[in-house]
Amino acid sequence: METKNLEAALEVIPFLELPEGIRILEVTHSSPLFTPVLGCVNLLDNKKIDLCVVNSGEMTSNVLGYYEKIFFHSLGGTHETHWNQAYDVVLIPDALNTLSKQEGEALLHWLIQRGVSLIYALVKDDNLDQTWTIPDFKSFDISFYRLPKLNQKLIKIYPATSKAVKPLQPMMKSRNPLTILYVITHRSLTGGLKILYEQMKFLQKLGYRIKLMIRGDYDRIVPTWVEDFVPDEEIIRRPYEPYLTDDLEADIIFATFTGEFEELVSDRIPVFYWEQGHEALYGDVQSLQSEVILRNRLKKQFSHDIYYATNSLYVHDIVQTRFGKNSYIFPIYIDTSFYYPEVKKEKEKLTILLVGNPVLKFKGFVKALTVLVNVWNRGLRFKVVWACQVKPEVSPVPFEIDYQVNVSQLELAKVYREADILLSCSDYEGAAMPPLEAMASGVCVVATNCGGIMQYAQHEKNALISQTHQVSELADGLTRLLTNPALRERLIQNGLKTAQSLSFERGITQLENILQTIVDDFQWKKQVNYSPYKVSVIIPAYQVEKYILRSVSSVLRQTFKDVEIIIVDDGSTDLTAKLSDDIAKAYQNIQVIHQSNLGSAKAREVGVQMAKGEYLLFLDADDWLDKEALEKLYTQATLEEADIVLFQAVLVIGNKGYELNIFSGCPEEIAATPVLHFLQDKIKPSMCAKFIKRSFLNEHQIHFPDISYAEDVVVTSRLLRYHPKLSFCDQRFYYYDQREGSLVHSVNETRLEIFKALEEVANVLKCCQLYDRYEKEYINFAFQHLSPVKKVCLENQELKAAFDSQYQHWHEKYLNGKFIIEQKEGIDSD
Repeated sequence: METKNLEAALEVIPFLELPEGIRILEVTHSSPLFTPVLGCVNLLDNKKIDLCVVNSGEMTSNVLGYYEKIFFHSLGGTHETHWNQAYDVVLIPDALNTLSKQEGEALLHWLIQRGVSLIYALVKDDNLDQTWTIPDFKSFDISFYRLPKLNQKLIKIYPATSKAVKPLQPMMKSRNPLTILYVITHRSLTGGLKILYEQMKFLQKLGYRIKLMIRGDYDRIVPTWVEDFVPDEEIIRRPYEPYLTDDLEADIIFATFTGEFEELVSDRIPVFYWEQGHEALYGDVQSLQSEVILRNRLKKQFSHDIYYATNSLYVHDIVQTRFGKNSYIFPIYIDTSFYYPEVKKEKEKLTILLVGNPVLKFKGFVKALTVLVNVWNRGLRFKVVWACQVKPEVSPVPFEIDYQVNVSQLELAKVYREADILLSCSDYEGAAMPPLEAMASGVCVVATNCGGIMQYAQHEKNALISQTHQVSELADGLTRLLTNPALRERLIQNGLKTAQSLSFERGITQLENILQTIVDDFQWKKQVNYSPYKVSVIIPAYQVEKYILRSVSSVLRQTFKDVEIIIVDDGSTDLTAKLSDDIAKAYQNIQVIHQSNLGSAKAREVGVQMAKGEYLLFLDADDWLDKEALEKLYTQATLEEADIVLFQAVLVIGNKGYELNIFSGCPEEIAATPVLHFLQDKIKPSMCAKFIKRSFLNEHQIHFPDISYAEDVVVTSRLLRYHPKLSFCDQRFYYYDQREGSLVHSVNETRLEIFKALEEVANVLKCCQLYDRYEKEYINFAFQHLSPVKKVCLENQELKAAFDSQYQHWHEKYLNGKFIIEQKEGIDSD
């Protein structure tokens, strides 16, 4: 590789996460880039890399030695490539730039469908030759880095959390004058805050009470740049004072900053947040460190049980895809009494307007200036006005720029009315405000498809929209407007109609509908004791600092997301409690309960009491779940209306896994006589491999016994005595780690509680009048569970004496001269 190309390619390296021992697939259409670079800097050690060549791409022979396997794949063809190898990471150096957009999308979906968890792909970031744009990736969960030396973006693609669904639809039952509390975090002039104050004005005119709250050393909340608005009440919290107090009255809280959510969420007042988009939401990150921080922050933000609206279908789809959260669509609206057109006089030169902060790279002002230079070089002449927060430093251009720096809102509206064409070149935006303000002001629009603009813009109808973001396409559109008065007039008239359809009056009606719907829904949920979680996973934890994060992570990675995790720390003295608290801080759906060392049965009982899910699953803190476990179990349970779903497990000993059958035999026969099959060992007592309807536990008042060993035996017998509707799943979802140091290997007096457990089972049989019928099966069952305990107790003389004493008592009570079955010989002969 040439030195110049190597230096450019090395720009990629700091952004790649390639730990040792992983399996990598590089996918190319021509010459690979990643692997030769990794080889040059000695990053191929302990990594296995294969190569996939798509659509008969050509290869150079000097790079083939880097790969263990090479295979070919035809996108959209009749030949389907099958691989047996699972890949941890896929690298795509060139394919998205050389394949068609349709083929590129097919390639990405093909890879993700095969279980790839992380893809790195390079796409061109050259203004003159751009093929993929950030909105093109809206159906994926992405982060991206700009690589200026390569003139490319590195797109980091994760599998989507869920597919986009239709937005929530507001359904206002009745109109009541609400008290709305807006929680504000600053007083600076921003587009988002400007819109919020306009909303407040209109809502107040409709009879809503508007309260404002801010925290900090302020004398007032409403800034001087807000005109003609006085809130009904201003509440200023001093630093470190809580937002919510018992005397705070409001019907709904309108949060304006995500960092407030944790403090604002309560069971008293619903919280509403309007997501308008920001760099991190679209995956725009600067470094690996910032990516980790921002992604965790976003995960936490969207894990809160609050109500969301998004300002465009584009943002809705991103939020749904990345975080599985549905939302109402509340698009941006505009005050057409403030932004309006005026009759323009004949001009020698038309005025092209740029609007926005030059500091924000995603606004695309470098591209916009390149477009203007391109059009100027075509011989066309025009004026350029740039309304911006700060004056930028720009390279020399052949035309003058009239900078309107930090002008007032009134002055900005005048700047719009005096302009003829707005040029907007954003890489991405939730719902760009300047193009709509331009339309309302009688100004033509040339813009990139930044995603959100398509909420109101239509190509060739009210704007000229560039789908490729390429300079040539934007310059062609600008040239058409500069030279075609009829086209300008058509776009202006249609743009004015668009602005009228998005007037504040219409927008406030939509917002009113959403807010009223939320308040009604919140009150209904309180009345029916609604839970946002369909499944509660209960994890008793004691001295498991090495395993707790693995266990919890297996739940967080589930394809099913409506899950709460309840960790019950049973008095751990190692780092278990701290690790549990730390992960709970990052995820709203995790709660940690600390108690003194009372045993796993009491820990599970506490978890059940705190659970809100429709179904329960118990997970030991050193075990883990298959990632599809909860989705498939919940689907089966609800389809079959089951009280309990039994499923299979894997016993892990060291690095090997063995099949562990929780049930065996004919499902119909088991369901008909579950207690009998339990006594015959055709239903294992393990509570961890049972997916249980919480209402079934509550209805029959089933509790865990006050013992620390064999509690599963007792609870399973209590469950089955009520003849639950059983469902059977033959898939192995639970991984049971039989490690040294776990309770199953411990030798102490708790083992003797097997006698209490057997006594409880006998009581269950007697209560449901089954003991006489199943006496022989019960004795067999008892010996089966006594034998391993006796074997363990032989290692300790005191435990052996205690076992013998309790066994004699049990023997006299339950055998008492009756026929002795074969298993008894094993107990008595030891």
